[in-house]
Formats: sequence, C-alpha cells, structure tokens
Amino acid sequence: DLHSFPTRRSSDLHIDRDNIVFRPANEEALNTEVSIEVRRSNNPVGYPQLLTRLQSATAATPGRFDGYMLHLPDSSTQATLSRQFGFEWDTPLVTFNLSQEVNTTDTFRLRLVATGTNPVNLQAFVERQNGASWVVIGQATYDDASASRIQQPGSAGFGGYVENTYSFDNFTRVTLGN
Repeated sequence: DLHSFPTRRSSDLHIDRDNIVFRPANEEALNTEVSIEVRRSNNPVGYPQLLTRLQSATAATPGRFDGYMLHLPDSSTQATLSRQFGFEWDTPLVTFNLSQEVNTTDTFRLRLVATGTNPVNLQAFVERQNGASWVVIGQATYDDASASRIQQPGSAGFGGYVENTYSFDNFTRVTLGN
C-alpha cells in the first residue's frame, strides 16, 4: 500500500534526493527484489526512481541518501542503474536502451534485484504491461565490487523529480533468501 509509506518531507519537490518515500528501518533487508508500476502522463519523463539498500542513517539527511537506484532519466528510451552515495549525484553503473519507448498509453514496471555483498549483484528490468503479464523491454546486470558498494541491509522505496509527469502504483518488496 503506497499510503502506508513514511514520506520524506521536502520543501522542494524538484530535489529528487529529498522527494522519496521509503519503508522504515525495522524492515531493512540485504537481499531484495523491489518493483513499482509507473504510468507516464506527459513530458518530460521526470526521473521516476526505484530504490533498494537505502541506508536509514543517510535517509534522514536532506539532500543525501546512500543506496542503489534504477531510474528513467530524462529519456523515454533509456534506463539507468546507479549507486547514490552521499551528497554527490548518483554514480551511473549501467545505462541501457529500451526496446520500446516509455509512452503515455501503457503501464510500465521498474524492477530491481540486489543480492550478495562481494560483489553486490544488481539486476535491473524495465517492463511493459501486456494484458495480465509483463514483457521485459530493457534489462541490465552489474556486479558492484567497488570500495563504495553498499554491503549493508537497507530500506526500499521510490521517488522522483518532476512528479506531475508520471504516477506510481503497486510498490512491492520481496526479501530474498541468502
């Protein structure tokens, strides 16, 4: 239920690192699969984002969070898997093309899987709803073995930049086995 999320307050909804909602610290998990449905209403795409391993200690600091993120940059034909660390902008790990444009008539789903610690295995998917099923229109895998990888359990959530260009629905989080 999207309404049961604690909402992170922001005085400026155009700051994507502050315009996020996330699950509470007592629900943190290491290995997770998270997803959210996105419906685009107009231009620009607006940077809808899906988060995992969001570190609670940083989520309370305005302008900052540490975690992994799958987002649609200001493009309707690409997605980016990245690591957000500190106050700096996200570090893109992989940018990948979509086989279909994220349009204003279909429902799309962002899905992100994070497992392991050394390396952290990340799997990112953008899917289009086709009747009762989902069709993958873009995907990427990345093994994060950098010194900045996020090895600790974290929260899951979603956010964005230009909120009036898309809407979210049906957020899910599944804790995966070790």
